[in-house]
Amino acid sequence: MMAIETKRDQSNLLVRAAKALLPAVVIGFVAGVGIALASNAMDWDLPSLFELIPDPLTDWSVIVAALLAIIYILSGLLAALATIMPDRLHEALEVEPEDIEDQPDLYRWQAVSAIGLGLAIGVLVLAQPLNLLAPIPTFVMFALFVGLGIWGYVRSWQEMDELLKAVSAEAITLGYYLIVIFGGGWAVLGHLGLAGGPEFLDWISILWSMIIVSSIWTMSKRGMLDSSTT
Repeated sequence: MMAIETKRDQSNLLVRAAKALLPAVVIGFVAGVGIALASNAMDWDLPSLFELIPDPLTDWSVIVAALLAIIYILSGLLAALATIMPDRLHEALEVEPEDIEDQPDLYRWQAVSAIGLGLAIGVLVLAQPLNLLAPIPTFVMFALFVGLGIWGYVRSWQEMDELLKAVSAEAITLGYYLIVIFGGGWAVLGHLGLAGGPEFLDWISILWSMIIVSSIWTMSKRGMLDSSTT
């Protein structure tokens, strides 16, 4: 029974990292938007990254994509650092140090996958609408980072036991249906002229966000996001 509890704690380390970082990232974005609004209203001369984006305060596609890139990258970095310094970071992730030390390779590869996927969506934002990257280099980097993300996930899959594979398979299935419901529903509304249809960056954000949502939902249903107990 103790072994099962340990594996349940291990299986959600990366999701715990995203869960721990999400409030801070969202608050940071809200604060940034608030500063930008105040700057425009008060004519403050504040340098801002928002100035590089066309209609930044209404371009939610860019904001959501950038937010997802940050969450993926920081979650991957936090999970990777946790395997190096479990004694210092285990409290932030609500797990015991032993849970992290038991299968470090699993979480290192999951961290590689998360960072790769985060960088993939990040380069898209840098290319358009920021115009900081040329199209061909962006395409090459996007393909490489997606490949890195897939490779990391495949390697982490090889480190999983049957319980973890079952949880991941359930999350993948749920994610597929969520993509069909939300992405497909949005596309149908756009096709019928009832709303603006999703652009390419919107589809990428839907794919990336549904991975997080389905993972959190599946693990929460199984009680895997509860605080770890000794």
